[in-house]
Amino acid sequence: MADKTSEQASSGASPATGRWGLSTARWSRVLALAILGAFTFELILPLAWKHTARVTEPFSATFFGAVIWIGTLVLFYIVVEPIRMRRRQWRALLWYPPLWLAIVIGWVLAAASEFLPSGIRPQTRGPDWIHVYPVFPIVLAFVTAILVRHLPLRLGLFDQTAAPDDGPLTWPIIRRWLSAGERPITSRDPDLFGHRAIASRITHIIGREQRSVALLGQFGSGKTSILNRVRADLGAIDPAVIVATFDVWAIPRPEDVPRLALNRIISALDDYVDTIEFRRLPVSYQRLAAAEPTGRLGRALGMETASDSIEEIERFTPILEAINASIVLIVEDVERAGEGFETRHLERLLWTLKSVQRSAFILATDPDHAKLDFPKLCDTLELVPPLTFDWVLTILATAYAHWMSAFSDIDPHPNRKEKDKFQLEYARLGELVDYFRRTGRDTPIDALISLLATPRALKHVLRRVDHAWTNLHGEAELDDILIIAALRHGAEPAYRFLVADIDAARHKPDDMFPRTKTVREEWDRLIVSLPNGAAVQRLVDLLGIKQLTRERAHHATEAPQGVHVAEPVDYFRRIVAEELGPTELRDQAVLTAIDKWKTGADRQQLIDGLVAASDDDVTYARRWEHFSSRHANTDLTALTTLVAGRILTRDHSSAAADHPGLLALWRQCNRRLHGGQHYEWLRTLIVSAVSVSLEFVNGLYYYWTGDHGIVDEDGRTRIRQSIVDTIRTEIRTVDDLVGVLSRQHPYNLGRLIAQTGKENTPESFAEWRDHLAPLIIEGGRTHPEAIVPELANLVGDEQSGMVAAKDQYPPFFANRYKIDREKMSALFGESLDDALTLLADYAGDNAYAQRPKGEAKVWLDERRRSPTDAQPEGDV
Repeated sequence: MADKTSEQASSGASPATGRWGLSTARWSRVLALAILGAFTFELILPLAWKHTARVTEPFSATFFGAVIWIGTLVLFYIVVEPIRMRRRQWRALLWYPPLWLAIVIGWVLAAASEFLPSGIRPQTRGPDWIHVYPVFPIVLAFVTAILVRHLPLRLGLFDQTAAPDDGPLTWPIIRRWLSAGERPITSRDPDLFGHRAIASRITHIIGREQRSVALLGQFGSGKTSILNRVRADLGAIDPAVIVATFDVWAIPRPEDVPRLALNRIISALDDYVDTIEFRRLPVSYQRLAAAEPTGRLGRALGMETASDSIEEIERFTPILEAINASIVLIVEDVERAGEGFETRHLERLLWTLKSVQRSAFILATDPDHAKLDFPKLCDTLELVPPLTFDWVLTILATAYAHWMSAFSDIDPHPNRKEKDKFQLEYARLGELVDYFRRTGRDTPIDALISLLATPRALKHVLRRVDHAWTNLHGEAELDDILIIAALRHGAEPAYRFLVADIDAARHKPDDMFPRTKTVREEWDRLIVSLPNGAAVQRLVDLLGIKQLTRERAHHATEAPQGVHVAEPVDYFRRIVAEELGPTELRDQAVLTAIDKWKTGADRQQLIDGLVAASDDDVTYARRWEHFSSRHANTDLTALTTLVAGRILTRDHSSAAADHPGLLALWRQCNRRLHGGQHYEWLRTLIVSAVSVSLEFVNGLYYYWTGDHGIVDEDGRTRIRQSIVDTIRTEIRTVDDLVGVLSRQHPYNLGRLIAQTGKENTPESFAEWRDHLAPLIIEGGRTHPEAIVPELANLVGDEQSGMVAAKDQYPPFFANRYKIDREKMSALFGESLDDALTLLADYAGDNAYAQRPKGEAKVWLDERRRSPTDAQPEGDV
C-alpha cells in the first residue's frame, strides 16, 4: 500500500488548506439549513400561531398551556432521537459543526428578523422569538427532551489515569492485579508483564505513522490488556485518534462483518462529530416513514438509499480531515469465531482501511487459530512475548511468601524449611533463580511454570490459590493447593482423572478393588497424550500419591496434610472443595490443643477433646492421632494416665478401655514405646482401676499387654499377677464386687478369669473358687440383677456369648445358649447346686440372665435324681 501521507501531499493541497475547505463546506450546509429554519420559524409557524389563536379554549389558559407544552415536549423527544450530544463533539464544533446547530442558528436569525423595519419584516403577528413567554417554554421543552433522551451522557470508556510507577513487586500489587477479575487490565492496573512497552510501540505506529498492526499472541497472553493501554495512550495524543473496537467473535455471519464494522466506526466517530448522515435512522423514524402511504417521507429521509458498507468508509475521510483526526479499528477474537468462519469479508474490510486516508487498524488474534495472511494485511507485526521464567518465579515467590506469613497458624509440617516442595520461600532474584539456571531448570518449579504459560492462566491459578488458602489456611498443604490449582487450569484432563480416581490411586493394587489394578496404566496413557505430560508428572510426583508416583520426591509424603492422606481427613477433596463445612472440626483446633498441652498453657483442652470422643463421633481422637507425632513419649504416657482417670471418674463401673481416645493413645504407644521400659507405669495404671471398673481393667490388660501391647511376656505375667492380687485384696465383699461390674456389658467376670479368652480353661476357673465363687453365690441372692447376668455369661460356652451388635439391647444372640459344665464345676465345686439354683430361679427380665434358666433346671434336676453325682463333675 502506498504511503497515505504521500498520497495526501500529491493531491495538491496542504492538510491545512483541505481542512479549511472542508470546514467551510460544512458550515455552508449548516447555515443553509439555518436559513431554512429561520423561514420556518418566521413564516410557517406564524400561520399555525394564527390558526390556534382563533380556537376557543374550553379550559383555562393554564391547562391549555400545559397541554401544549407537554405535546411540544413529546414532539421534541421524537425529533431529537437522531441528535447526539457528546462531550468530545464540542471540541470539533468550529471545524465540523453538527447539523442540529442549524436549529439554534435558525432560531437566532428568526429572533434577529424581529428587529427589522416593519416593511421588510417577514411577519408582524405570531410568536415573538425575543420574548420570554414563548421562548422559555420551548427552550425548556427542547432541553428536557435532550436530557431525557441522552442522559446519562456517555463518559470515556477507558480511564486515562497513568499507571503506577514501576517499583519492587509486592503482594498489594499482585492483589490489585488479581482483584481485576476476568477483565483485561487497564492503564490504572500494574504492568506485571512488560506490556506497556508493546503498547507504546503500537501507539506510535498507529498515532504517528498511521500504519496497520497485527498483535499476535495465544489466548490469555494479554492482547486485550495491551489494547486497553493502547486505547488510553491514543486518547491522550494530538491530533486525536478515534478508536473503534470490533469483536469478530460476536458476528453471526461472515458477510455481516463490513456492515457491523461500519456501525462500530460510526459509533466511535459519533463521540467526536455529528454522524447522523451515516447512521441508520432510528426505529421510530422508520415506523413513521412506513406508515406514510405515498413513500415520499421515506425517500425524503433517505431510507431507500443503500450502498456498500466498505465504500461508506471512504466517506469518513473528509470528516476526519475537517477535525484533524484519524480513526483506528481494533479487530479482536477472529480465532474465536470458529474454524469454519469465512475471513474474506474481513480481509476486504482491512484492505479498504489500508487504502483510506486517516484510517488504520489493529488486528489482535492468535496466529495459530486464525486463517489470515498477517504479513500481507498488516504493515507491522507485534508478538506478545511469552512469560519469562524469572519473572513468573518472582511473582509466585512473592505471593507464596505472603500466604505463608498472612496467618498465624500452627504448621504441622515437621521440616517445613528443609523439606518444602517448591522452596518458593527462598525464591529471590540472585538466589534460587541463579541456581535454577545453573542446574538446567529441570525442577518442580519449572514444571509448575510450564503449566502457567500465559498471564491469564497465572492469574486464574493465583486467584484460586488465594481464595482456597483464605478458607483452608492451616487445614491443608499450601504446596498441594498450588499444584491442584495448576493442574485444574493447565492440565484439566489430569485434574479430572485425580477427581475420579484419587481413591484407587492412593491404594496399592488389590484383587478386592479392581480399579486399583488398572489405574496406573490409564494414568500412564493419559500422561503420554498430554502436550505437557512431563510437567504434569513432575508435579504429581510431589503429591506422593502411591500409584501415580514415578520418581518419588524425598519430601513428598512427609506433609501430614498432603493429598496422599485419605484418613482421618481426605485432604484432596478438602482442597477441591476449597472450604470446610460449618461444623467440621478444624485441624488447627487439635493442633492448638496439642501445643497448649506441650507448653503447659492449657492441659484440659486436649484432655476434654479426647475424653469427649465416642463410638458415634471419633473425629477428635482420630485427628489427634494423626498429629500425635508432635508429642514426646513422655507426653503419651502422661496423656494416657489423665485420660484414663477422667474416663473412670466420669463412667465409673461402665468405663471401657476401648474408648476411642484411649484406643488412639494405645496405637501410638504401641508404635513408639518398646522394650518393656514402661512396665511399672502400665501396671500402676491398670491396678489403680480395679476398685472402680472391672471392665476397664480387662480392657487395659487386653489391649496394652496383648499381641500389640507395650510389654514383653514377662511383663504381661507380672501385671496379671498384680491384677489378681489387687482384686483379692480390694474386692472382698458383695458390695465391692457389684460396684465394679458394668450392667451394660455383663462379661466382666468371665473376661477376668479367662483373660479375655487367652486362658479359657477349667484350671483358670478353679483358681478363683475360693475368692469369687462365694461372692457370686451371695451376690446372686442379694443383687440378682447385677450378678446373675454376669454368672450367665461366665458359665456359658464360647459360642453362647456371641451377639450381632455390641451396644444393642436386648442383644441379638447369634447362637443357642449352652452351659459349659466343666468350667462351671471347676469354679463352684461343692457350691454348684447353689449357682445352678440362682440361674434356674431367676425371676427378672434381664435378657442375659434369662437365657440359662432352662439349661440350669435340666442340670439341676439331673443332679437331684442322681445322688451319686453329688461330687461336681470336673472337680479340680
